Amino acid sequence: MDTILDIILKVSSIIGIIVLIWYTIETSKIRKNADRQLILQVRPFLEFKNEGKTPPYFIRNVSDNVALNIFLL
Repeated sequence: MDTILDIILKVSSIIGIIVLIWYTIETSKIRKNADRQLILQVRPFLEFKNEGKTPPYFIRNVSDNVALNIFLL
């Protein structure tokens, strides 16, 4: 027959394992979200405007990064 101390030790071990699993899952979600944000910061964004002037359009880089290999067809 288990003593009260053994029961408390087993229950606290199970709770500790559950908390560790939950913490691992949440940390993984945070890391994936940070990776997505990093990709969005690195990606160049171009703005295309048509204002009816000559030429009737212009393209402007609105990100902090260089936009390479841009072709107008």
